[in-house]
Amino acid sequence: MFFITVLATALLSIAGLVIASPLDTRQTATITPPAQYYLRTKVVNGAHKDTGSNKTNLYVYSYHTGAGLGDAALSSNSSRAWIGYLNGTQQLMTYAGNKVGPWPLSVFDVPYQEWNQVTISVASTPDYNPGFFFNSSGLQYNGSTGGWLACDWWHGVPQLFQVNGYLNNGFGLLKYNAKDRIAFRVEIIKLFVEDDIFLSIFCLLQVFAQRHWTRPSDDLMLRALQTKAHLSSARTTGINITNFAIRQTRAKSSKMDSSLHPLTGLYKPNNLKALYYGPNVVKDHLLSALPTETSKAFIITGSSLATKTPLIKTIEELLTSKHHAGTFSNIKQHAPVAQLDEATEIVKKDDTIDTIISVGGGSPIDSAKAITYRVNEAAGKWLLHITIPTTLSAAECTAGAGFTQSDGVKTGIAHPNVYPQYIFYDPKFGAYTPPHLFLSTGFRALDHAVEAQYHPTTTWIPCRLVALNAISELFKLLPKYKANPKDEDTITGLFLAAYATLAYFGLNVKGGLGLSHQLGYALGSPYGIPHGITSCLTLGHVAKLKARQSSDNAENVAAILPYIGGKRSGDDVADADAVGDKILGLVEELGLKTTLTEKGVGKDQLDVICARATGGLTPQKENSQQEEETLKAVRGLVEKLW
Repeated sequence: MFFITVLATALLSIAGLVIASPLDTRQTATITPPAQYYLRTKVVNGAHKDTGSNKTNLYVYSYHTGAGLGDAALSSNSSRAWIGYLNGTQQLMTYAGNKVGPWPLSVFDVPYQEWNQVTISVASTPDYNPGFFFNSSGLQYNGSTGGWLACDWWHGVPQLFQVNGYLNNGFGLLKYNAKDRIAFRVEIIKLFVEDDIFLSIFCLLQVFAQRHWTRPSDDLMLRALQTKAHLSSARTTGINITNFAIRQTRAKSSKMDSSLHPLTGLYKPNNLKALYYGPNVVKDHLLSALPTETSKAFIITGSSLATKTPLIKTIEELLTSKHHAGTFSNIKQHAPVAQLDEATEIVKKDDTIDTIISVGGGSPIDSAKAITYRVNEAAGKWLLHITIPTTLSAAECTAGAGFTQSDGVKTGIAHPNVYPQYIFYDPKFGAYTPPHLFLSTGFRALDHAVEAQYHPTTTWIPCRLVALNAISELFKLLPKYKANPKDEDTITGLFLAAYATLAYFGLNVKGGLGLSHQLGYALGSPYGIPHGITSCLTLGHVAKLKARQSSDNAENVAAILPYIGGKRSGDDVADADAVGDKILGLVEELGLKTTLTEKGVGKDQLDVICARATGGLTPQKENSQQEEETLKAVRGLVEKLW
């Protein structure tokens, strides 16, 4: 059966709500944002029992995929809903009273694909955000649209997508990892926060539950609907809808997925100005990295480095009172938001501070990024970020920052300008890190490199190829470090290998790294397990599981084998299994093998862990077939961790 694509974008005018005059152009006019609202889906042609997956009355929220990165996901749980409002030309979304966000809702234009990914991410910038804006016809998009799709996707939860062309001739099902995913055309409903009334924005409705679209006979995509509505306190009435056709155009985008077949991709470099590595680079070059002769730097670190090593005192003495504005040394594991708030307030009160120096592992580095982001939000200025890592977590290699909310759930921010401008890999600093911690963070770096191989937007050059060589170096140097943890060349080599696992993701990569990282978030901050250890628990098993999800994943994981001392057999699944076995073997060789039982996590937490890792899937819910497959696979993996 064929369904034609109908309906497009509309703005409902509401009696009693005051909105500024409509915009005539995006470039020259501004508006007063309307009231805040939730966004919720509605499938207009009734329930769809063919998949067992309900796509009606799902709230839009940002599914955390990395520090400050999020995909637009859908949940029946209203407590997850993010609040939306229009700010000039952007649809912004925020959560929990602006504790997270506001972040733009963005649509990625993806060549070679008939549908686009929708994100709610602080990393979104105008160069790839089509945006939302007002004109005399109502709510509009910049560029063509074929409507909204709600589809179960790789996170294991429904996600929001946008059609960018004609889905026909076999393109009826969205595909991921060679599996068909049934998508539904939905409308988006506004539920106003202040008035508790419903306002429908008919954004290209129409259910899609079959394998094909019918192309409109005039070969034009239907775009926008003008509509008027009269609202009572509880319901919407009197809706008039008219539609008009527009030319099919596409907003210019600098985002795209990468592919090996055909060989396609996009790499956007980060904002790093210089990377120093080797003994004494901090002593020899730190002051030259300060932006001015009168710069004031604030140090962010943890209590262990400040009280149990001479490192922080060494930096303070290098800076002298001329450049040292203060030190905050209470950053704890997983960067709890309470300490982050405290440090931010100190920095905000001193207008002379123009530089943040983070010293330590992922928590101080991520905290420094979050502080620079918050200071810019408050004062409109970006602080220079210099980092001196002491672990191999590679937090210095991303433009995002993760921190832990008061409920134990990890969230974050991201922006190109929080990427450290200067990195100092000094083995004399790394030598103070306890060997067990240094080794486990090296395994976290290995996790980055392995999951880069099957991430949909990592490029072959430089990301995947460099990461393959990083995997080889980590397999070689981690055992060497275990044998002699004071060897400075080995420490420096490991720093550089860790850098290579993540730095070349660039600013193009969107979405989370993969299942091993998602499981790490589910296990890490909620149970107090360091992320290096979560990677030791999960990575080998995830590599085996990914190989059974699709032939592409099997090929990508199997490609690692020659870099870790194996030989390809021609059977990708078998070779990927061998990669998983070698990863698990390295865990044992390094003395890092552990279990959830040893970490104090009871088996009664199985459903909780799986729900966190899959975006809320549980056996108690009515799941679609795809969701059941995802949940079964993840449960089987997690059960092996006890």
